Amino acid sequence: MRTVVHLPRAATVLVVLAALVIPATAAAHSSGLGSGDRPIDEDAAARHASDLADALATLPRETARGQCSSTEHVDGLGDACRTDDGAFRVALANGVTVTTHGTDAPLATESRDAAAPHLPDSQAAIDGASVADIECTSAPGDRRVELVYARPSDKPDRSATLATPMRDALYQASAFIDAEAQALDATQGRRIRALCADGGVPVVHSVTVRASGAGGGDYGDIVDDLVAQGFPAPTSSTTSTRRFMVFYDDQATNGAAGIGGMWLDDGAGVGNLNNLGGRYAVEFDWAASRLPHWDVFLHEISHNMGAVADAAPRSSQAGHCNDGLDVMCYSDGGSGIYSPSVCSVERYDCGGDTYFNPSPATGSWLATHWNVGSANNLWLAPRDLGWDDGGVPDLTAPPAPGAPAASDVTTTAITVSWGASVDDRSTVRYRVLVDQFLGDAWQAHSTWMPISQTSLTVTALTAASTYRFRVSAYDQAGNSSPESSVQAATLATPPIAPSSVGATAVDEDSVSTAWVAGSATLGVRGYDLELQRNSDAWTRVGEFAGTQTQIDGLAAGTNYRTRVRTIANGGVVSGWRTSMYVTTRSAVLAGGEGTLETPTVTVTPRSPTLATAAWTASPGAGSWQVWLTNSSGTRRTFSATSTSMSLSGLTPGALYSVGVVAISAAGNNVSNVGVATYRAPRDLQAPGMSRFLAPRYVRTSMRVTWRAATDNAGIRKYQLQRRVGRRWVNVPVRLRARYATVTRVRRGSVTVLRVRAIDVGGNAGRWTTTRIRRR
Repeated sequence: MRTVVHLPRAATVLVVLAALVIPATAAAHSSGLGSGDRPIDEDAAARHASDLADALATLPRETARGQCSSTEHVDGLGDACRTDDGAFRVALANGVTVTTHGTDAPLATESRDAAAPHLPDSQAAIDGASVADIECTSAPGDRRVELVYARPSDKPDRSATLATPMRDALYQASAFIDAEAQALDATQGRRIRALCADGGVPVVHSVTVRASGAGGGDYGDIVDDLVAQGFPAPTSSTTSTRRFMVFYDDQATNGAAGIGGMWLDDGAGVGNLNNLGGRYAVEFDWAASRLPHWDVFLHEISHNMGAVADAAPRSSQAGHCNDGLDVMCYSDGGSGIYSPSVCSVERYDCGGDTYFNPSPATGSWLATHWNVGSANNLWLAPRDLGWDDGGVPDLTAPPAPGAPAASDVTTTAITVSWGASVDDRSTVRYRVLVDQFLGDAWQAHSTWMPISQTSLTVTALTAASTYRFRVSAYDQAGNSSPESSVQAATLATPPIAPSSVGATAVDEDSVSTAWVAGSATLGVRGYDLELQRNSDAWTRVGEFAGTQTQIDGLAAGTNYRTRVRTIANGGVVSGWRTSMYVTTRSAVLAGGEGTLETPTVTVTPRSPTLATAAWTASPGAGSWQVWLTNSSGTRRTFSATSTSMSLSGLTPGALYSVGVVAISAAGNNVSNVGVATYRAPRDLQAPGMSRFLAPRYVRTSMRVTWRAATDNAGIRKYQLQRRVGRRWVNVPVRLRARYATVTRVRRGSVTVLRVRAIDVGGNAGRWTTTRIRRR
């Protein structure tokens, strides 16, 4: 224990230790901490929360003046006491204290880019991030973020290995902020100000701190060691222009993923305490890759910039927000109800109303309180339509890029690289025009609009073809340089597979099939055709010189599909192209001559699960037989006496084949099968909310019911959860049932439940929460 001197309450710093919550898959955007299908280590999280609760319960309390009269050690934090609000107050060696709500368990996965979907421009910004996406500065008076590699003295030095990944994480975090700012207001942009060396590359400080076996791995110890080596202390009485993104090359003592300090000040002006320097955003070596992650860095540096204020809309009042998907939002055990399905793609402030918006609505909370996206936040450089002319228009174009060169040439791709163009006033981006030589002239092939890197791999090219790549540079004022160009030819390719393989006519014992011709550099010798019955093995039909044939000797009323590939002169083959399933005419219809006119079939969607099939009336027809076949070959058969019918029970987004056969009134004549292919629309509409009904009790169990939720496509299931401590735990619910049994409900206890609907398209509705006190 040790006695410390403390800041007044008005200068309290909130420290948030965070493992960002990531959806398990890109499609399942309803996941989050505290929801079903949690992408964290649940056992570790439970132990983690229990350990923190035990530690907090035994800590000495702060004094009436907001000071610690004594402290005890807490893993992951350092020496701490307990605040009146039930948080931790962590003591640093220089007498400063910071407060924290506690730590979070690390993620069970680190594949964020694959897991979290983003807006297309934001994803492109992440993928193409470079030094051009930050605001480099080396002036001592400029506020700037500095990268720090912190190595425990008993661990190997990986500074040379991690310098580039740390810079990349900084670039990606800044590029994401910039793209998200422009998504909220196309005339605005924001970039992280960072310390760069004379060559324009961000500085990475390499610092050795105490050995992890001697108390290392705690936030307080890491900051103490950095302050002792000349890095500024986090106080409110001194001003610093420096702030730090730290990668600590070892795990946190308690397994946390990251930590960032934040001043509890939501004033809107430039004098906000979050503009002071000396803040530390620390990422621990928590992931299997042992590399820094841009999203964890961004989460923690955003805390340094004041996200998320307690009084902000949708705030958890524990440093985070309650919307998802969002870099700063997850269910952290604070106040309010976390709603993981508010945004379907990950945003930097889902809704632009909680902590970041470069152009907030007049009178809104962010317009009148602290806003990380405001120009008053001195740690982000504002950008307006790419202009940075200081009032003097930039009319000078950058020089032409250095001579391009082609490399890594394949049958369908060429990588082109060029020398950088250096503008006199701003960074540049590049536009690449790709032309193909066809006949005796160049024809435009494609355009790649602004990219920041000096190389590009162009794909989807034609084999054995010549291309020209024209590269020009653009500055931030929109001035373009002369073009630099290079020519290159793709390699010869294997044959191109046929396309549009499908049935043109279907009878009781035959299927006529056709396809669009493939191609080959050396010429096409023919086409290889195979047939599949139901899900049986493929059987070879033969080699054909033309693009259509009839396959006889088939079974009536059976599903078949074909596949075709191109055979080049010399015997080289392409990949297969496969048709949809079709169904041969039922034997019930045998005996006719097949002379009735074949119906022309159309299918019109009515909802993701409902469509209307219609067809032309064949003269002499008295009825029709309709087949609905899905892509796996499962078939449903219907009879109709009119020329249309409803198709229900469809799977949203699934592909179907609809076949119609006309039958004469006497039943002695039929038509060939008219076929239409139909893809059901995807269901993008989430279901409505349910409402709990009064519970019924049996001994210590409670049977809860809820009203049906509304949905345009139909409800597949309901999800019920019970609050246990700081976590939500799933309660078993039968498929489509609107009731469940909750056990261990004692008299006088309060049970907190929430329920939501999930529709057939996989969309999750919003949670409905209830508190039930059993008398």
